[in-house]
Amino acid sequence: EIRNCDWSSDVCSSDLAQYVFRTRDQGDTWERISPDLSTNDPLKQQQDKSGGLSIDNSSAENHCTVFAIGESPKDANVVWAGTDDGRLQVTRDGGKQWTDVTTKLSGLPRATWISYVAPSPHDAGTCFVTADGHMQGDFAPHVYVTRDFGATWQALADSTIRGYAHCVRQDPVNPDLVFVGTEWGLYGSLDGGHQWARIKAGIPAVAVRDLAIHPREGDLVVATHGRGLWIIDDLSPLRSLTRDQLAADCAFLTTRPNVLVIPRQEQRFEGDTGWAGDELPEAAIITYYLKKRHLIGDLKLEILDADGKVLSTISGGRRRGINRVEWPMRLKGPKLPPAANLVPNQFAFVGPRAAAGTYTARLTRNKQVLTSTFTLVADARSTHTAEDRAAQLTLVNRLYADLTTLTWTVESLQGLRDSARVRAKALGKDALTPKLTAFADRLESLRGRFVAAKEGGRLTGEEQLREQMGDLYGKVNGYDGRPTNGQQALAGVLEDELKKGIAEFDALVASSLPALNSGLTAKKAPLLVRESREAWDKRTDESARSSGGLQSWVRVLGGEAGEQD
Repeated sequence: EIRNCDWSSDVCSSDLAQYVFRTRDQGDTWERISPDLSTNDPLKQQQDKSGGLSIDNSSAENHCTVFAIGESPKDANVVWAGTDDGRLQVTRDGGKQWTDVTTKLSGLPRATWISYVAPSPHDAGTCFVTADGHMQGDFAPHVYVTRDFGATWQALADSTIRGYAHCVRQDPVNPDLVFVGTEWGLYGSLDGGHQWARIKAGIPAVAVRDLAIHPREGDLVVATHGRGLWIIDDLSPLRSLTRDQLAADCAFLTTRPNVLVIPRQEQRFEGDTGWAGDELPEAAIITYYLKKRHLIGDLKLEILDADGKVLSTISGGRRRGINRVEWPMRLKGPKLPPAANLVPNQFAFVGPRAAAGTYTARLTRNKQVLTSTFTLVADARSTHTAEDRAAQLTLVNRLYADLTTLTWTVESLQGLRDSARVRAKALGKDALTPKLTAFADRLESLRGRFVAAKEGGRLTGEEQLREQMGDLYGKVNGYDGRPTNGQQALAGVLEDELKKGIAEFDALVASSLPALNSGLTAKKAPLLVRESREAWDKRTDESARSSGGLQSWVRVLGGEAGEQD
């Protein structure tokens, strides 16, 4: 007879009421494999005596039920079961015999709710347990571990842990890495539970009711009461953190390979009821540890390719603890000259992606320089070959360089045009004024070959070299596969047009500028100077740096109490 069923029990754990059941056909049929594992205390089973109120019909008031259950990942015959009336039992033969180990939990008050059992993924005899006594006025965290099938237990909780414990989880890769969820947050230990620290990572001080570690991604999934699911991405840094690294002033930590996720774009109109959590950024994560908060001096992170070329410079995190910094895995967005029309492709405004391979992160902290390597790998879902991706990288970087050349050409043209107009206005009715004005007009006419210049913007439908080349670049940049033959051919056509336009600009400057500057010299007026490519590169690079350049995002696990972001 099934006496009671607690509505909050974990159905997926194959527990029901005071018994443990097992299925071998994915839930079509069940067999009972345990006796009554509870105390079967009649004083705790009077939920029908409501004092005249309506009797609860949700089973929430039932007691003396199996609440926590766990099967050993190392031995399917080892099953642990904990009840809400304080009993903990284990079977080592698939349910034929059960051993009550409740009294072995030294220091645990009688009848304390066994809230979680977590058999070790490393050893069949090891199991972690939490117990919750807050409904009896006991708000202390109770966390235990056995390494001999329950014969002896070690209490793990210390004064660092706040709040009564709800759950515990041992990492499947590093047996010394253990997590505990309590009523007041998430805690972690790097030494098997001897020492604990609060794990913040943006997670509020809220009840953590369950923990899971994704077997493929190595992410920690944190289920809270009232604040949703949280995911701590990539436990590799914590898994690899050693005592030597903790003792160092600064140290790089291991990270998993960074995936070059397939680019995607979509547009939705879900109304105000739609909601979704944050996705992983399209970025490589570089992780390092700082023993103390960095307050004085430089701290920068540089990304280098296989040839040692610096691709990006990022401001690093300065907080004490583990700092995670994102590198977008792309060059900065291409330079596009101003125009009256837009380039209607979102991938036209971001730089080409880095190729799969190994890169170097160089951290400069005042005079200390540390280096580490990290990898970029292709998305496992991608069907493109390495040759396809290489062809895409070749064309997109070629178009990226073409857009840069186009922008330099147009901006240097505009600079000369504007200077000529300023000189003409300053000279007034001088004989040189019409010549300067005519030169400026010819430059403006030539600009119309490079960019859309008609008034009305997109309404005119005008597309010139900038709009066509920008659109082609965006299409190639937004797709990791081999460019089509048509795209390859169009790139050649547009490059020829760019060369012709530059040649015409060069000829105009060569034929007009000497005479105009001679006239300006005679009048002691400033000369017209075409900005060189070298000067333009330097100016635009400095402008990008002063405006912040690549933005870094820092996530800190831990940190000093009272520190402000």
